[in-house]
Amino acid sequence: MFEIPSEPLIDILSEPQDSSGLCHFGSGQSCCTFGELLQGVLPNGQDFLVTLPVQRYVSAKFYLGEEEAGLQVCPPHKTKALALAHALLSCYQLPLHGVLEIASDIPESKGLASSSADLVAAARAIIDHYQVCISNEELARMLCQIEPTDAVMFPHCVAFHQNIGHVIADLGALPELFIIAHDEGGSVDTVAHKKTLPGTGSAEREQYAHLLARLQHAVKQRDCQEIGHVTTMSAILNQRLRPNKYLSLFVDICEQHGGLGVVVAHSGTYIGILLDANDVQLAEKRAAIENVLSANGLAPETFHT
Repeated sequence: MFEIPSEPLIDILSEPQDSSGLCHFGSGQSCCTFGELLQGVLPNGQDFLVTLPVQRYVSAKFYLGEEEAGLQVCPPHKTKALALAHALLSCYQLPLHGVLEIASDIPESKGLASSSADLVAAARAIIDHYQVCISNEELARMLCQIEPTDAVMFPHCVAFHQNIGHVIADLGALPELFIIAHDEGGSVDTVAHKKTLPGTGSAEREQYAHLLARLQHAVKQRDCQEIGHVTTMSAILNQRLRPNKYLSLFVDICEQHGGLGVVVAHSGTYIGILLDANDVQLAEKRAAIENVLSANGLAPETFHT
């Protein structure tokens, strides 16, 4: 877990106070996702993804600052969060000045929704500062004006059209899942990657629709095994779009050591094995899987829903 730096990042942040002498700022937070449970195209041509929220976070603070300084963001490379701040303040006719301070423990360009989490945390900090009301659906549509979004504004599992910010289906809360993961290295520009994707035929689109229906039922029934079956099928289908060099290895390890299924960042670099967090054999399975990954020269990481 990370902490917002206690020392001011830029001079304007030093001891921001209101007329009472108390510190005055808004704060917000967002989780990330471990790739997607399922991602593809539906028969009507609609792109979609199904979220897998996990416990890694971005935190943000928003200070009003000095009017002549305009809008600023720390660190300065978080330009998308700055663009979102400008759009949100403009939408509500609020002053176009202040400072966003963002802290994150989410690796960037890895398929973990780091950018979307930045935007959601930033928006929530501004909303908290000004005490305005905005629904998650409205926030999703606003984020899509900046870039396609991973729907991390929703705390539960949703099927989501990432390009327009539309919720296709609300699947509800996921069972507790544990993920033993590996980052294959490198980085992926999600927007650039999407432009290179080949088309999907009607048979494949029907398959994605069938998998989505199975996943909806599985989440409702708390059926962890079925969730794992769907995520593995989605990972296999994604090999045509963005191959993961460790997929066969992970499928074999998952089958040999009682995992639920394999899950991937469909436009990222992470791959993982799902485990039921309430499995009485969780510790044994985790140790066995981590040992096999290490023996293959891979570095296991853990995530938790």
